[in-house]
Amino acid sequence: MTRSKQLARDLQAGLEWHHCQPEGRICQEQCSLHQGNASAVLSRYLDTYIRQGGQWLFQSRQYSFIYNGPADLSGTYTPL
Repeated sequence: MTRSKQLARDLQAGLEWHHCQPEGRICQEQCSLHQGNASAVLSRYLDTYIRQGGQWLFQSRQYSFIYNGPADLSGTYTPL
């Protein structure tokens, strides 16, 4: 059986208002070690919300990879 280790953390989270509608932004880092190979993923969530019945609900969520490659960050980045 192989063993893997993973670490995920939010690097930045925030809420902004655009045209009277809130938008959430979360940047996330995930590092993993599997069979001696280390890798890293940097990604971003962009959320929009809608108010219904006095509650804020998710309206949409967009998930984008910024980086997916070696843990030393020497790989290719995706433009946002």
